[in-house]
Amino acid sequence: VPATYNGLPIIGVDFFSNYPKITAVKFPSTIKYITSFKGCTGLTEITLPEDAEEIGSFEGCTNLATVNMNSKLVKIGGRGFAGCTSLKSIVLPKTLRYLGYESFKGCTALESVTFENGINFFYDGAYRFGTNVFEGCINLSYVKLPETTTEGVYFNIPTGTFIDCINLRSINIPANTNRIEAKAFLRSGLESLDLTPIPETGTVYLAGYYTFAGCKNLKSVTANCNVEMAYNSQFLNCTALETVNIEGSYPTNYTHLGIAAFKGCTGLKSFKVYRLENLPDSTFAGCTSLTEFAPTYGTAKSIGTGCFAGCTSLETMDYTQHQDNMSIGEGAFSGCTALKSFYFSRITSIGKESFKGCVSLSETPNFGSCYINSVGESAFEGCSR
Repeated sequence: VPATYNGLPIIGVDFFSNYPKITAVKFPSTIKYITSFKGCTGLTEITLPEDAEEIGSFEGCTNLATVNMNSKLVKIGGRGFAGCTSLKSIVLPKTLRYLGYESFKGCTALESVTFENGINFFYDGAYRFGTNVFEGCINLSYVKLPETTTEGVYFNIPTGTFIDCINLRSINIPANTNRIEAKAFLRSGLESLDLTPIPETGTVYLAGYYTFAGCKNLKSVTANCNVEMAYNSQFLNCTALETVNIEGSYPTNYTHLGIAAFKGCTGLKSFKVYRLENLPDSTFAGCTSLTEFAPTYGTAKSIGTGCFAGCTSLETMDYTQHQDNMSIGEGAFSGCTALKSFYFSRITSIGKESFKGCVSLSETPNFGSCYINSVGESAFEGCSR
Protein backbone atom coordinates (compact mmCIF):
# COMPACT_ATOMS: atom_id res chain seq x y z
CA VAL A 1 0.00 0.00 0.00
CA PRO A 2 1.57 3.34 -1.00
CA ALA A 3 2.04 6.10 1.53
CA THR A 4 0.68 8.85 -0.75
CA TYR A 5 -1.59 9.30 -3.76
CA ASN A 6 -1.35 12.42 -5.94
CA GLY A 7 0.77 13.98 -3.24
CA LEU A 8 -1.76 13.35 -0.46
CA PRO A 9 -1.14 10.94 2.43
CA ILE A 10 -3.13 7.70 2.43
CA ILE A 11 -4.65 7.13 5.87
CA GLY A 12 -7.23 4.43 5.13
CA VAL A 13 -7.49 1.12 3.25
CA ASP A 14 -10.76 -0.46 2.05
CA PHE A 15 -12.41 -2.70 -0.59
CA PHE A 16 -10.05 -5.68 -0.56
CA SER A 17 -12.70 -8.23 0.45
CA ASN A 18 -12.68 -11.70 -1.08
CA TYR A 19 -9.31 -11.54 -2.84
CA PRO A 20 -7.96 -15.01 -2.03
CA LYS A 21 -4.75 -14.42 -3.99
CA ILE A 22 -3.57 -11.71 -1.57
CA THR A 23 -0.97 -13.48 0.57
CA ALA A 24 0.69 -10.49 2.28
CA VAL A 25 0.00 -6.80 2.92
CA LYS A 26 2.55 -4.14 3.78
CA PHE A 27 1.08 -0.95 5.19
CA PRO A 28 2.84 2.43 5.42
CA SER A 29 3.13 3.71 8.98
CA THR A 30 0.66 6.54 8.27
CA ILE A 31 -2.37 4.26 7.82
CA LYS A 32 -4.97 4.86 10.56
CA TYR A 33 -8.01 2.96 9.27
CA ILE A 34 -8.10 -0.57 7.84
CA THR A 35 -11.64 -1.38 6.81
CA SER A 36 -12.02 -4.71 5.03
CA PHE A 37 -9.93 -7.70 4.03
CA LYS A 38 -12.85 -10.05 4.63
CA GLY A 39 -12.45 -13.44 3.01
CA CYS A 40 -8.83 -12.96 1.95
CA THR A 41 -8.03 -16.59 2.58
CA GLY A 42 -4.46 -16.32 1.33
CA LEU A 43 -3.36 -14.04 4.18
CA THR A 44 -1.27 -15.76 6.84
CA GLU A 45 0.12 -12.83 8.86
CA ILE A 46 -0.77 -9.17 9.47
CA THR A 47 1.34 -6.51 11.15
CA LEU A 48 -0.59 -3.36 11.96
CA PRO A 49 1.10 -0.10 10.95
CA GLU A 50 2.37 2.12 13.74
CA ASP A 51 -0.44 4.70 13.56
CA ALA A 52 -3.39 2.37 12.94
CA GLU A 53 -6.32 3.15 15.25
CA GLU A 54 -9.22 1.18 13.75
CA ILE A 55 -9.61 -2.27 12.20
CA GLY A 56 -12.73 -3.21 10.28
CA SER A 57 -12.88 -6.84 9.22
CA PHE A 58 -10.56 -9.73 8.49
CA GLU A 59 -13.52 -12.10 8.91
CA GLY A 60 -13.12 -15.46 7.26
CA CYS A 61 -9.38 -15.14 6.63
CA THR A 62 -9.07 -18.83 7.37
CA ASN A 63 -5.28 -19.04 7.02
CA LEU A 64 -4.49 -15.96 9.10
CA ALA A 65 -2.37 -17.37 11.92
CA THR A 66 -0.63 -14.26 13.30
CA VAL A 67 -1.85 -10.72 14.03
CA ASN A 68 0.77 -8.32 15.36
CA MET A 69 -1.00 -5.45 17.10
CA ASN A 70 0.43 -1.97 17.59
CA SER A 71 0.44 0.39 20.57
CA LYS A 72 -2.19 2.84 19.27
CA LEU A 73 -5.13 0.60 18.33
CA VAL A 74 -8.47 1.92 19.61
CA LYS A 75 -11.14 -0.07 17.79
CA ILE A 76 -11.75 -3.57 16.44
CA GLY A 77 -15.04 -3.65 14.54
CA GLY A 78 -17.84 -6.17 14.78
CA ARG A 79 -16.78 -9.67 13.59
CA GLY A 80 -13.31 -8.24 13.05
CA PHE A 81 -11.57 -11.63 13.09
CA ALA A 82 -14.58 -13.97 13.21
CA GLY A 83 -13.96 -17.30 11.56
CA CYS A 84 -10.18 -16.86 11.39
CA THR A 85 -9.76 -20.54 12.09
CA SER A 86 -5.93 -20.57 12.04
CA LEU A 87 -5.42 -17.76 14.57
CA LYS A 88 -3.81 -19.18 17.73
CA SER A 89 -3.12 -16.21 20.01
CA ILE A 90 -3.91 -12.54 20.36
CA VAL A 91 -2.67 -9.71 22.59
CA LEU A 92 -5.04 -6.76 22.89
CA PRO A 93 -3.21 -3.50 23.65
CA LYS A 94 -4.03 -1.21 26.58
CA THR A 95 -5.09 1.53 24.15
CA LEU A 96 -8.09 -0.56 22.97
CA ARG A 97 -11.43 1.09 23.77
CA TYR A 98 -13.84 -0.68 21.41
CA LEU A 99 -14.08 -4.44 20.85
CA GLY A 100 -16.96 -5.16 18.48
CA TYR A 101 -19.53 -7.92 18.70
CA GLU A 102 -18.38 -11.44 17.73
CA SER A 103 -14.86 -10.11 17.08
CA PHE A 104 -13.25 -13.53 17.44
CA LYS A 105 -16.30 -15.79 17.23
CA GLY A 106 -15.57 -19.20 15.78
CA CYS A 107 -11.77 -18.85 15.92
CA THR A 108 -11.50 -22.55 16.61
CA ALA A 109 -7.68 -22.67 16.82
CA LEU A 110 -7.44 -19.73 19.25
CA GLU A 111 -5.69 -20.86 22.43
CA SER A 112 -4.52 -17.70 24.19
CA VAL A 113 -5.99 -14.21 24.70
CA THR A 114 -4.26 -11.49 26.70
CA PHE A 115 -5.87 -8.16 27.53
CA GLU A 116 -3.13 -5.73 28.53
CA ASN A 117 -3.70 -4.10 31.90
CA GLY A 118 -5.28 -0.66 31.83
CA ILE A 119 -7.86 -1.28 29.09
CA ASN A 120 -11.01 0.79 29.65
CA PHE A 121 -13.98 -0.06 27.45
CA PHE A 122 -16.07 2.93 28.51
CA TYR A 123 -15.80 4.95 25.31
CA ASP A 124 -17.90 7.57 23.58
CA GLY A 125 -20.61 7.45 26.25
CA ALA A 126 -21.09 3.67 26.40
CA TYR A 127 -19.43 0.37 27.32
CA ARG A 128 -17.82 -0.90 24.10
CA PHE A 129 -16.94 -4.53 24.79
CA GLY A 130 -19.37 -6.27 22.42
CA THR A 131 -21.38 -9.45 22.80
CA ASN A 132 -20.33 -13.03 21.96
CA VAL A 133 -16.74 -11.98 21.29
CA PHE A 134 -15.13 -15.41 21.85
CA GLU A 135 -18.15 -17.65 21.33
CA GLY A 136 -17.25 -21.06 19.95
CA CYS A 137 -13.48 -20.71 20.50
CA ILE A 138 -13.35 -24.37 21.45
CA ASN A 139 -9.57 -24.52 22.01
CA LEU A 140 -9.29 -21.35 24.06
CA SER A 141 -7.52 -22.38 27.27
CA TYR A 142 -5.89 -19.17 28.53
CA VAL A 143 -7.48 -15.74 29.03
CA LYS A 144 -5.92 -12.86 30.94
CA LEU A 145 -8.53 -10.16 31.61
CA PRO A 146 -7.36 -6.56 32.19
CA GLU A 147 -6.58 -5.23 35.64
CA THR A 148 -6.73 -1.54 36.47
CA THR A 149 -6.23 0.58 39.57
CA THR A 150 -8.02 3.62 38.16
CA GLU A 151 -10.78 4.62 40.57
CA GLY A 152 -14.30 4.48 39.17
CA VAL A 153 -13.41 2.34 36.13
CA TYR A 154 -15.45 -0.88 36.02
CA PHE A 155 -15.00 -4.02 33.95
CA ASN A 156 -17.96 -6.01 32.58
CA ILE A 157 -18.03 -9.41 30.90
CA PRO A 158 -20.77 -9.04 28.28
CA THR A 159 -23.47 -11.38 27.04
CA GLY A 160 -22.24 -14.60 25.46
CA THR A 161 -18.54 -13.75 25.70
CA PHE A 162 -17.27 -17.30 26.29
CA ILE A 163 -20.17 -19.49 25.13
CA ASP A 164 -18.95 -23.03 24.33
CA CYS A 165 -15.32 -22.30 25.20
CA ILE A 166 -15.09 -25.87 26.41
CA ASN A 167 -11.34 -25.85 27.15
CA LEU A 168 -11.37 -22.68 29.24
CA ARG A 169 -10.75 -24.18 32.69
CA SER A 170 -10.03 -21.02 34.68
CA ILE A 171 -10.06 -17.26 34.33
CA ASN A 172 -8.99 -14.29 36.42
CA ILE A 173 -11.82 -12.03 37.58
CA PRO A 174 -10.47 -8.46 37.91
CA ALA A 175 -11.09 -6.64 41.19
CA ASN A 176 -13.08 -3.93 39.39
CA THR A 177 -15.52 -6.40 37.80
CA ASN A 178 -19.06 -5.06 38.10
CA ARG A 179 -21.23 -7.19 35.79
CA ILE A 180 -21.11 -10.69 34.30
CA GLU A 181 -23.95 -10.82 31.82
CA ALA A 182 -26.33 -13.38 30.28
CA LYS A 183 -24.77 -16.59 28.96
CA ALA A 184 -21.28 -15.13 29.46
CA PHE A 185 -19.85 -18.58 30.29
CA LEU A 186 -22.68 -20.80 29.03
CA ARG A 187 -21.42 -24.37 28.54
CA SER A 188 -17.81 -23.32 29.06
CA GLY A 189 -15.17 -25.57 30.62
CA LEU A 190 -14.68 -23.54 33.83
CA GLU A 191 -13.68 -25.66 36.81
CA SER A 192 -13.85 -22.92 39.43
CA LEU A 193 -15.24 -19.40 39.79
CA ASP A 194 -13.19 -17.24 42.12
CA LEU A 195 -14.77 -13.85 42.79
CA THR A 196 -12.62 -13.11 45.86
CA PRO A 197 -10.52 -10.44 44.08
CA ILE A 198 -13.64 -8.25 44.23
CA PRO A 199 -13.47 -6.49 47.63
CA GLU A 200 -16.02 -7.17 50.38
CA THR A 201 -17.48 -3.70 49.94
CA GLY A 202 -18.04 -4.30 46.21
CA THR A 203 -20.94 -5.87 44.33
CA VAL A 204 -20.91 -8.15 41.31
CA TYR A 205 -24.10 -8.44 39.26
CA LEU A 206 -24.77 -11.69 37.44
CA ALA A 207 -26.97 -9.67 35.15
CA GLY A 208 -28.76 -12.06 32.83
CA TYR A 209 -30.07 -15.58 32.28
CA TYR A 210 -27.88 -18.71 32.18
CA THR A 211 -24.64 -16.89 33.01
CA PHE A 212 -22.81 -20.11 34.00
CA ALA A 213 -25.48 -22.64 33.05
CA GLY A 214 -24.34 -25.99 31.74
CA CYS A 215 -20.75 -25.63 32.95
CA LYS A 216 -20.35 -29.35 33.49
CA ASN A 217 -16.84 -29.07 35.01
CA LEU A 218 -17.56 -26.25 37.48
CA LYS A 219 -16.86 -27.48 41.01
CA SER A 220 -16.70 -24.38 43.22
CA VAL A 221 -17.92 -20.80 43.51
CA THR A 222 -16.22 -18.49 46.01
CA ALA A 223 -16.86 -14.84 46.85
CA ASN A 224 -16.49 -12.33 49.68
CA CYS A 225 -18.44 -9.50 48.05
CA ASN A 226 -22.13 -8.84 47.52
CA VAL A 227 -23.52 -11.12 44.80
CA GLU A 228 -26.63 -10.00 42.94
CA MET A 229 -28.26 -12.61 40.70
CA ALA A 230 -30.88 -10.42 39.09
CA TYR A 231 -32.11 -13.01 36.59
CA ASN A 232 -32.89 -16.72 36.40
CA SER A 233 -31.01 -19.99 36.03
CA GLN A 234 -27.52 -18.60 36.62
CA PHE A 235 -25.94 -21.99 37.43
CA LEU A 236 -28.60 -24.26 35.96
CA ASN A 237 -27.45 -27.87 35.51
CA CYS A 238 -23.88 -27.33 36.70
CA THR A 239 -23.86 -30.99 37.68
CA ALA A 240 -20.29 -31.09 39.06
CA LEU A 241 -20.73 -28.04 41.32
CA GLU A 242 -20.03 -29.12 44.91
CA THR A 243 -19.46 -25.98 46.97
CA VAL A 244 -20.76 -22.42 46.98
CA ASN A 245 -19.11 -20.18 49.56
CA ILE A 246 -20.23 -16.52 49.66
CA GLU A 247 -19.21 -15.53 53.16
CA GLY A 248 -18.05 -11.92 53.23
CA SER A 249 -18.23 -10.66 56.79
CA TYR A 250 -18.70 -6.96 56.01
CA PRO A 251 -21.85 -5.87 57.93
CA THR A 252 -23.83 -5.00 54.80
CA ASN A 253 -22.81 -8.02 52.70
CA TYR A 254 -25.70 -9.81 51.01
CA THR A 255 -26.51 -12.41 48.36
CA HIS A 256 -29.58 -12.17 46.13
CA LEU A 257 -30.59 -15.27 44.17
CA GLY A 258 -32.54 -15.66 40.93
CA ILE A 259 -35.26 -18.18 40.14
CA ALA A 260 -33.81 -21.67 39.55
CA ALA A 261 -30.34 -20.30 40.29
CA PHE A 262 -28.89 -23.72 41.18
CA LYS A 263 -31.59 -25.98 39.81
CA GLY A 264 -30.27 -29.35 38.68
CA CYS A 265 -26.88 -28.95 40.39
CA THR A 266 -26.93 -32.58 41.39
CA GLY A 267 -23.44 -32.54 42.95
CA LEU A 268 -24.01 -29.51 45.22
CA LYS A 269 -23.17 -30.52 48.78
CA SER A 270 -22.43 -27.26 50.56
CA PHE A 271 -24.02 -23.82 50.23
CA LYS A 272 -22.66 -21.24 52.66
CA VAL A 273 -23.74 -17.63 52.56
CA TYR A 274 -23.39 -14.77 55.03
CA ARG A 275 -26.65 -12.90 54.44
CA LEU A 276 -29.30 -14.34 52.13
CA GLU A 277 -31.91 -11.91 50.86
CA ASN A 278 -34.32 -14.28 49.14
CA LEU A 279 -35.21 -17.87 48.27
CA PRO A 280 -37.18 -17.72 45.01
CA ASP A 281 -38.92 -20.48 43.08
CA SER A 282 -36.95 -23.64 42.25
CA THR A 283 -33.68 -22.21 43.57
CA PHE A 284 -32.25 -25.59 44.62
CA ALA A 285 -34.72 -27.93 42.94
CA GLY A 286 -33.13 -31.27 42.14
CA CYS A 287 -29.94 -30.64 44.13
CA THR A 288 -29.86 -34.26 45.19
CA SER A 289 -26.55 -34.08 47.11
CA LEU A 290 -27.38 -31.07 49.33
CA THR A 291 -27.51 -32.30 52.95
CA GLU A 292 -28.06 -29.12 54.98
CA PHE A 293 -28.99 -25.49 54.58
CA ALA A 294 -28.14 -22.92 57.24
CA PRO A 295 -27.31 -19.36 56.08
CA THR A 296 -25.68 -17.15 58.71
CA TYR A 297 -28.38 -14.50 58.36
CA GLY A 298 -31.51 -14.22 56.26
CA THR A 299 -33.96 -11.55 55.22
CA ALA A 300 -36.10 -13.50 52.73
CA LYS A 301 -39.85 -12.93 52.93
CA SER A 302 -40.68 -16.36 51.55
CA ILE A 303 -39.36 -19.72 50.45
CA GLY A 304 -40.54 -19.93 46.85
CA THR A 305 -42.54 -22.57 45.04
CA GLY A 306 -40.52 -25.77 44.71
CA CYS A 307 -37.44 -24.06 46.16
CA PHE A 308 -35.93 -27.30 47.54
CA ALA A 309 -38.13 -29.78 45.69
CA GLY A 310 -36.45 -33.12 45.09
CA CYS A 311 -33.45 -32.43 47.34
CA THR A 312 -33.42 -36.06 48.37
CA SER A 313 -30.34 -35.81 50.62
CA LEU A 314 -31.42 -32.69 52.55
CA GLU A 315 -31.62 -33.65 56.23
CA THR A 316 -31.61 -30.33 58.09
CA MET A 317 -33.07 -26.91 57.37
CA ASP A 318 -32.05 -24.25 59.88
CA TYR A 319 -33.33 -20.76 59.25
CA THR A 320 -33.48 -19.58 62.87
CA GLN A 321 -31.34 -16.51 62.16
CA HIS A 322 -34.11 -15.11 59.97
CA GLN A 323 -35.61 -11.99 61.54
CA ASP A 324 -38.70 -11.29 59.39
CA ASN A 325 -42.07 -12.95 58.95
CA MET A 326 -41.83 -15.62 56.28
CA SER A 327 -44.08 -17.86 54.21
CA ILE A 328 -43.34 -21.30 52.77
CA GLY A 329 -44.46 -21.67 49.15
CA GLU A 330 -46.20 -24.53 47.41
CA GLY A 331 -44.12 -27.68 47.18
CA ALA A 332 -41.13 -25.91 48.70
CA PHE A 333 -39.74 -29.12 50.24
CA SER A 334 -41.77 -31.72 48.34
CA GLY A 335 -39.89 -34.95 47.79
CA CYS A 336 -37.17 -34.17 50.35
CA THR A 337 -37.22 -37.77 51.48
CA ALA A 338 -34.26 -37.48 53.88
CA LEU A 339 -35.49 -34.33 55.69
CA LYS A 340 -35.52 -35.05 59.42
CA SER A 341 -35.70 -31.62 61.04
CA PHE A 342 -36.33 -28.01 60.18
CA TYR A 343 -36.18 -24.85 62.25
CA PHE A 344 -37.58 -21.41 61.44
CA SER A 345 -37.91 -18.29 63.52
CA ARG A 346 -41.06 -16.69 62.09
CA ILE A 347 -43.40 -18.58 59.77
CA THR A 348 -46.82 -17.13 58.92
CA SER A 349 -48.13 -19.53 56.25
CA ILE A 350 -47.40 -22.95 54.79
CA GLY A 351 -48.32 -23.57 51.16
CA LYS A 352 -49.94 -26.49 49.40
CA GLU A 353 -47.85 -29.69 49.41
CA SER A 354 -44.95 -27.84 51.06
CA PHE A 355 -43.60 -30.95 52.77
CA LYS A 356 -45.31 -33.60 50.71
CA GLY A 357 -43.39 -36.86 50.65
CA CYS A 358 -40.96 -35.89 53.42
CA VAL A 359 -41.13 -39.44 54.74
CA SER A 360 -38.19 -39.10 57.17
CA LEU A 361 -39.54 -36.06 58.99
CA SER A 362 -39.67 -37.21 62.59
CA GLU A 363 -39.09 -34.23 64.86
CA THR A 364 -41.80 -31.84 65.91
CA PRO A 365 -41.70 -28.94 63.43
CA ASN A 366 -40.33 -25.69 64.83
CA PHE A 367 -41.98 -22.79 63.08
CA GLY A 368 -40.89 -20.12 65.55
CA SER A 369 -42.93 -17.58 67.45
CA CYS A 370 -45.34 -16.26 64.82
CA TYR A 371 -48.94 -17.24 64.41
CA ILE A 372 -49.42 -19.46 61.36
CA ASN A 373 -52.52 -18.12 59.66
CA SER A 374 -52.84 -20.74 56.91
CA VAL A 375 -51.73 -24.27 56.05
CA GLY A 376 -52.27 -25.42 52.47
CA GLU A 377 -53.84 -28.63 51.28
CA SER A 378 -51.67 -31.74 51.60
CA ALA A 379 -48.90 -29.67 53.20
CA PHE A 380 -47.61 -32.72 55.12
CA GLU A 381 -48.95 -35.51 52.97
CA GLY A 382 -46.90 -38.67 53.32
CA CYS A 383 -45.07 -37.49 56.47
CA SER A 384 -45.98 -40.73 58.21
CA ARG A 385 -43.68 -40.24 61.18
